[in-house]
Amino acid sequence: MHVFVPTGGEQAGRLYDHLQDVWARCADRLGMHFPIDVLGVPATPPRRHQPETTRIQEPIAAQRRIGDGVFQCLLRREHDVLCLSVMLAPPPEAGVSWRELQALWAQLSEPVPDGLLGWAELYLSRLADPGPERVESTAELGGVCRELMPAPIPHRDFDASGTTTPSGYAMWEADPDDIARVARRIVLVAPHQRDPEFSAWVWTRGGRHGMGPAPFTRYLMHAAKLRYHLRVWSGGEPVRALRRDTDQVLAELTALLAAGGATGAGGPADAAGVTALPAKITACAAALRRETGLLATTATQLKEIRRSVDLATSNMAAYADPGIARAVRAPAGQPGVSGSGQPWPRPGGVFTDDLALAKWFGNQLDDDHFYVTAALERARATLDLATTPNPAPTTTPTRTTAPGPVTVDLALTPMERTGLVRELARAFPTDAAAQAVLSAVGLERSRRPNLGNVPPAWAWEEILAECEHGAIRTPYRRLLAAALALYPYNRTFRGLAHLHGVEPSAHSADPDRDRR
Repeated sequence: MHVFVPTGGEQAGRLYDHLQDVWARCADRLGMHFPIDVLGVPATPPRRHQPETTRIQEPIAAQRRIGDGVFQCLLRREHDVLCLSVMLAPPPEAGVSWRELQALWAQLSEPVPDGLLGWAELYLSRLADPGPERVESTAELGGVCRELMPAPIPHRDFDASGTTTPSGYAMWEADPDDIARVARRIVLVAPHQRDPEFSAWVWTRGGRHGMGPAPFTRYLMHAAKLRYHLRVWSGGEPVRALRRDTDQVLAELTALLAAGGATGAGGPADAAGVTALPAKITACAAALRRETGLLATTATQLKEIRRSVDLATSNMAAYADPGIARAVRAPAGQPGVSGSGQPWPRPGGVFTDDLALAKWFGNQLDDDHFYVTAALERARATLDLATTPNPAPTTTPTRTTAPGPVTVDLALTPMERTGLVRELARAFPTDAAAQAVLSAVGLERSRRPNLGNVPPAWAWEEILAECEHGAIRTPYRRLLAAALALYPYNRTFRGLAHLHGVEPSAHSADPDRDRR
């Protein structure tokens, strides 16, 4: 068993107390009173653990029981994680079942507190036949293992869901459907003659280096970190709720500014209710300013989680059994489901599922960060507008002159351009719909792809690339004006137009309009 606990945070002290409780129960109930001398650490962990800031790895304590079988506890720190590993391995002739061992572990570890990064129960076995050098994860062997598992007994799908690692170990995971699971139950079956190699991979290398977590232990630790962040993310709902709140306040402030004649403190009180506009604008701007602070904090947090996910993914790939981590492709939509909605095959079992989950989660974080940043930019631009006073006219115009030609295109940021492409693909996903806006900007039909033959986002990327090469003048300004004329209440189009001073136009099709 491996239990992973964060070293920092508000709950760190309470979680360390839990590790100490488990440690004491192992000593009192199973007789693990003795140090493991070769490891050079005490048999009892300190009352309070203070990480040594100069070390990224720190052995803390180790204890064992003397006698037949292997009953040991190891406690060590890896960076910002405490890892408690407990081995309960009676001699084979004792005939103790996995169910009995799990019941014993429950007595030692329960109640399990909230706040753990995760824990993993490994059910280890060897083939009785000394001949095979590899163990194939056949459905027949999977069925035997399933019948030996403690409650809850896995579904029959478990039998055929295993994989054989390149090192020749057969592996299954029970209950893999909850992608954010805290607890994992993994079955591993090794060849009879390869016990030292197997032990070094799942438990410890032994000797003076024995306190360092084994490769598979490290893998499970980083997978637990990944799922911890997934639980914190909560399906992205807190981010979506923040965006909804911001959009609501933003829409209210925009309406107030429009009612007040555009900017800042408003105009003279010439009608009932107008005198209240400045106060309403001030209050609404204050509310939007609060939302802006939350958006900025959330954007930073998303970047930090994304970085942590990247690190966990890299480490998982490094500690997975060689060969498993290559060429992992995340399915579209969600883990376990392909782009067509069909169940996604699990050719690599535990490793492939975990790495695909990491890639999928990273994509979700990227999307969230994009939309939060876009909302932040819109909110800041509107706040600037709300706090800019109306300049008093110094002279009275004597005649009206036509505006000069617009010869400068919009200078979109990469994020704004990506958002525009996405929204164009959503608003105009078919060839007929695209024609409505492209005819308005004067792009010839022969110079663009047919949206019926390629995904809309790809088609719009090609269309914008063609425009950037000089097919039409000021393409971004014209496209945005034409799109806004067709969808005047589209938030993305309105936000970009607001930022860049673009007015909706139904006449962008005229290539000479800017010269008149």
